[in-house]
Parts: sequence; structure tokens; C-alpha cells
Amino acid sequence: MFKESRTVIVDILIAMAIVGLYSPGLLALRPTDPSLIRSFLSIGCGLGLLDLFVYENIIRHTIVKRRNVEITTSDDALSKMNPGALNSVDAQKVFYSTINDTKDQLERMKRNGKMIYNLLDDRFGKGSLTFEKFYSAYEASEDAMLDNTRNIMTRMQLFDAKSFLRLKSLIETNAYRHDNIPDDLQMDQYELYIKNINQIKDLVGLNEALLIKIEQLGMEVAAIDTDDSEKTNRLVAEIESLIGDIEYYKN
Repeated sequence: MFKESRTVIVDILIAMAIVGLYSPGLLALRPTDPSLIRSFLSIGCGLGLLDLFVYENIIRHTIVKRRNVEITTSDDALSKMNPGALNSVDAQKVFYSTINDTKDQLERMKRNGKMIYNLLDDRFGKGSLTFEKFYSAYEASEDAMLDNTRNIMTRMQLFDAKSFLRLKSLIETNAYRHDNIPDDLQMDQYELYIKNINQIKDLVGLNEALLIKIEQLGMEVAAIDTDDSEKTNRLVAEIESLIGDIEYYKN
């Protein structure tokens, strides 16, 4: 609430400044003013107010959102990724291993983040260009994994596990051939269920591929002396490519 109120107050102050600076009868600044000083002052004030507006309404909120994502990754995601979060016992049966695998991935990512942070801080110092270069790759990976985890959980919660298990049993025993529902429709429905399950597995696989690269990055960071390591830079590029693959799966 405080953050939203701050933005409103800043926007009001910006509007008041615009009125005071550019309204006739007040300072009445304008870029075409015959006076070079007033003309430059008009342009400078306008650009400054624009920068302030963009920072307050876009950039600052993006930074805050990123910080919240990191907090959610370490606390919220792990607590929510459990069988009890699904809507039925049947769903827990279908996705039990998926939940365990994803929790393990989140915990490994968290451990690797601490390791990479400490290694970079010890070798190059927090705030250095090298620190920011490589740790930002980890942060982007963590954010991508969180987005992926949300996607996985949403898909699992929407999945009709009871109908899937019933249909699976009918097909495995050939009983579906003896009911009143057309066989081809039942097979189409079953294939759709399988497609959804495979998409969830693909998301878990993307998490694992990204995590492996992060673990490799941690080992490379432990060995480098500068940010010119070709192998380390290549790992960062591969991480960015995997993050792009994860973005593709977003709903």
C-alpha cells in the first residue's frame, strides 16, 4: 500500500511541477523560447520530469517485483510445492514424482545461489562488474525457475486427474470399446491428457537443464580469476538461451 501511495504522490508532484513550469502566467517555459537559457531550461526540466516518471512508474516497480520473486523462490515456492497443494488424491498420485523433483530443483538452485554469491564476493567483491555479470545470470535463472514452477503447479491443479485415471484404466483393459462413448473420442481425450502430462515433464526437464548449467557456472566461478573466461562466458550464454526456452512455455 505504501509503495502505491508513494507512486501516486510522486505523480501528483510531477503534474504540479509541469503546471508550474510550463503554464502561461507562471514560469511559462517552452522549448521555442527566444532566450537560450529558458529554452534549455525548458528541455532539461522536461527530460528530468520524464525520467522521474518512468523510474517511479516502471523501473522501480520492476526492481521491487524482482526482489519479491527472489523472496518467493526461497520461501513461498518450496512451501507450496507439496502434494497437499493439489486438489485431489488422484492428482497427488499422478504428479507425486513431479512435485518431489521440482522441490529438489528449487532447493538445489537456492544452495547454488548462495555458493555462487559467496565465491564471487570473495574473489571480486560485491558490486564489481564481474560480480554483477555472473550473479545476474544466477538471478535471472532463479526468476525463470520460479516462473516455470508456477506454470507447473498451475497445470497440475487444472489437470482432471480423476477422469484421466478412469480413462486410462478403461483403455488399458479395452473396456472403453464396450461403452456408449465413441472410441475415437475417448482416445482423443486420453491423448490430450498425455500431452498435458508430457508438457509438465518438459517444464521439469527445462528446470533441470537450467540447474545443471548453474551448477557448472558455480564450478567455473570457483576457478576463474577474471571475467574473461571463455568457458564461463559461454555458460552464461547457454543459460540465457535456456531462459528463453522457458519463456516460450509461459501461458
